[in-house]
Amino acid sequence: MLCPKCGAEVPEGYLLCEKCGAEIKIVPDFEPELENSITEGLSSIVEELDPAETPEDPETPSEDPEGDPVDEFFRESTVPSKRILLFAGAGFLLLLILLVGGVLLYRNFSLSYQLSKAEERMISGDSEGALLYIARAKELRSDDVSILLKEADVHLASGMTQAAKDILIKIVNDKVVDREVLKASYDRLVTICVNEGSYEELQSLLSNCPDEDIRESYREYLVLPPEFSVPTGNYENAVELEISADAPGRIFFTLDESDPSDEHGILYTTPIRLNSGDYTLKAVLVSDHGIISPVAQSFYSISATAPLPPVVRPESGDYDKPFYVTVEPAEGVTVYYTKDKTVPSEENGILYTEPLNADMGTSNFSFVAVDENGKTSEVVSRSYNLYLGNVIPIPDAQNLLYRIFHEKGVTADLAGRYTDYPGVEAAWLSLNYGGVIDIGGKSYYLFYEYAIDIDQKLITNQGKPAPGRVYAVNAYTGEAFHMADTNTLLPL
Repeated sequence: MLCPKCGAEVPEGYLLCEKCGAEIKIVPDFEPELENSITEGLSSIVEELDPAETPEDPETPSEDPEGDPVDEFFRESTVPSKRILLFAGAGFLLLLILLVGGVLLYRNFSLSYQLSKAEERMISGDSEGALLYIARAKELRSDDVSILLKEADVHLASGMTQAAKDILIKIVNDKVVDREVLKASYDRLVTICVNEGSYEELQSLLSNCPDEDIRESYREYLVLPPEFSVPTGNYENAVELEISADAPGRIFFTLDESDPSDEHGILYTTPIRLNSGDYTLKAVLVSDHGIISPVAQSFYSISATAPLPPVVRPESGDYDKPFYVTVEPAEGVTVYYTKDKTVPSEENGILYTEPLNADMGTSNFSFVAVDENGKTSEVVSRSYNLYLGNVIPIPDAQNLLYRIFHEKGVTADLAGRYTDYPGVEAAWLSLNYGGVIDIGGKSYYLFYEYAIDIDQKLITNQGKPAPGRVYAVNAYTGEAFHMADTNTLLPL
């Protein structure tokens, strides 16, 4: 087809001239048989309308001027037949005109025709031709979003992902879009975003989807905020709460009013205990795809009464004999302590269960009581200076024990390797210093026996260090004993 304006060749099916941009009127292509039939029909009609132009046969003799009565009869009888043929030809011509017009109207104004031709062009790889048919379809039905879906498919087929994505987002943002079209649009958007790794954008698109079934079908990409087991409110007792999520991933939280993330926040692993005070708890879920959920937030005001501090004896001071540090807690509390001057707590502290022995030199203890509501008391601190005078150095007392075990055949050498230890190929004796105590008015160093394997790992028996015996060495004389209990010493 040639452009009527510039004469350039226009590919079949194009609505615009690629050279000058002139609009090309769509004219249906006729089948050869149809064209021949029209031509023959028109020729017959012309002959019937003007029989005088039909040449005479030179061999035919001229009519008798006076005429033959029989011939005259037959000539007059053919006039109605010619009129019938004339009307039939005109009707046939009118039918052809209507047929051509119908085809032309169908091709130019049928939405299904435009979309089917667009599909053909897309399959053949002619995306430009497909988009021309799409453009005509949009002129016919500008409110039909299914046309936009077809347009997006054309862009996807031609590798124009961003153009397709923009159209699909426009479709899903339409409040009255057909559900089938909506589902198909989300299917394509999910594929695009996953291929791009745009999980946060996908999270936003799915969060705004009005169809619950569609959201559920892509649940793995829709990360909802975590949930707290305790609601916002004021509480008279300590609160212990859990944070949960209904999708795989890690939960991070903050208590300083900042927004948590996988780079800024505390990884949630165990229930959170909130003691007296005001708290702003925020949490997010970071999915396995790296999608960060919206922030979940809750406020808590805890007004529990603080328990009484524990009573610690003796008082701080200088001492020349071993002694025990004892604690008398109030009823219904638990005491925790530290020996490094840090503030003790349930998380940062050692549970007090029995009297503590002060070590030689300077010892620093800090104690705190925690009630059943998680409320903590004031911290009680003690500092002790213990000097025993002319005593055996602790390493010498320890080496004395290693020598005794070797002489008794318990160990194969002075390094402490056991001659035979059940259950393992090789094990070594480890003597850990445990402080100095007073027994019967005498000062003794305490040493705890443990067994370690070739990798220096502690050997246990039913979860406890093995063998777990305790030895005492007189700090002045070097006498060694097995300490059966706190008041019984058995000579080695």
